[in-house]
Amino acid sequence: MRNLVSYIALLMALTSWSCTSFDQAYYEKASGVKLPVETEVIESFDNGEYLTVTSLKSDSISLAGLIKKYNFEKRSQASLPAFTGLNYLKEVKPDLIRERNLYVKSASKGGNSWLYIIDLKQHILWAQIQYPDWGGT
Repeated sequence: MRNLVSYIALLMALTSWSCTSFDQAYYEKASGVKLPVETEVIESFDNGEYLTVTSLKSDSISLAGLIKKYNFEKRSQASLPAFTGLNYLKEVKPDLIRERNLYVKSASKGGNSWLYIIDLKQHILWAQIQYPDWGGT
């Protein structure tokens, strides 16, 4: 019984660690989008199977630079790609209903797909990467 309790405690610790870490290098490598140097991680989540999502706070100049450099598009709610990571965020979520300030960039390459949403009014960048589930589950 004692081993079971220890195992459960270890499993819970590993799960909470893997769900809260943000690997900026991975996001940049997978998507080709170089994120601003001066960012504050609001929250980050990786389900360990096929999806990682992060919200970042940055200054408006850096975010406007990303929009210009990577050709983000202003989108309406009807034309937004699926933002699966929205279900995992707890802190700040993009207002997809009143999308006045949202700029979007999405693409896919080599089994990965990504979606970046920038809200210039809140100075927040949401980043989602869906990666292959090599385990097949």
